[in-house]
Order: sequence, then C-alpha cells, then structure tokens
Amino acid sequence: MKSSAQLWQEIEETEVGQGTLAFWWLYQAGIMLKSPAGTIVAIDPYLSESVMRSYHLPRGVPSPLDSADADVDALLATHSHEDHLDPDSIEAFLRPRHTRFVGPPMAADNVRATGVDQARITPVGRGDEVTIGDISVRAVHARHMFGLARVSGDHAPCQCVLPGGEGFRGPCGPMT
Repeated sequence: MKSSAQLWQEIEETEVGQGTLAFWWLYQAGIMLKSPAGTIVAIDPYLSESVMRSYHLPRGVPSPLDSADADVDALLATHSHEDHLDPDSIEAFLRPRHTRFVGPPMAADNVRATGVDQARITPVGRGDEVTIGDISVRAVHARHMFGLARVSGDHAPCQCVLPGGEGFRGPCGPMT
C-alpha cells in the first residue's frame, strides 16, 4: 500500500485525458476524482476512526490518505453518516480557503457547525446541479435507510451523477 504522501502526489501529478475522469478508491464508499483541468473532488471520504466512537466499529483497512494533507477543490458528501461525512476530517479538508463543501442540507448543517463560512457550503437536493471547476454534479434522490425508517426532505441522502449522464452514480448508488 502506498503512503498517504505517495497517494496525494500521484493524485496531484496524474494527467487526465479529455472526456475522462481519474478515480482513486479510498475504501468504504469514498473516492477521489480528478478531471482533465485538474479539478480534484473528494466524495464521501472516510479517513478516520470516528465510526468507532459512534458504533464501536473499527476501520476494516488502514486509511489510504491523511486528511491533514488535503488540498481539494470540493468535499462532497452524499449524506451525514460518519462514514460518508467524516467528522474528524471536515476541518482538514476545508482548511484550504478555495475548498468548498457540497451535500444535502443535513450534511451542510454538520459542516456549518464546524465553523466553515456559509459562502463555502452548497446544500443540494434532488435535481440541483453544481459546477466544481470543469466537473458538473447533479444531485438525484437516493433511498438510504436510517435505522428502519425512510428519510425524506432535508434529511434525504443524495446520489451524484457526473458528466455522461448515467455513467456513474455513487457512492450510495449502484456502486455500493
């Protein structure tokens, strides 16, 4: 396994061809993606042991990245569960002033509670489209059970659909 520094260097140095995206799986539901223009987006990165505090479940594998080294254009979360919006990584990911957060309202509230300026937070719901550099993201409804109850409204998770329409859905969509 590469060190965190080696993986960040690989992400930074990878050149991405036109019409494609480069993906790095961060384990769990997390991915890092990079576009041809160099836009880097972290989606649902779970990099700490925060779930151990809530659910007494340790990570299954070591974290591939250290969030303290993060320099991404956006942190995107599909919902507010700790293994998708890692509370121990929010501040590190959003330390660079150019980084913004994109996610459903309940997740946006969690980010706002850490002291991040509202201007850097973009709450999204079903049908909303957001552009991050040269990456367009469309939020679509996701059916994710919180306990045994269905969740809707501001608490509903989202999937993201990237360029190409139906080519990629995730991380809580068909990838999981």
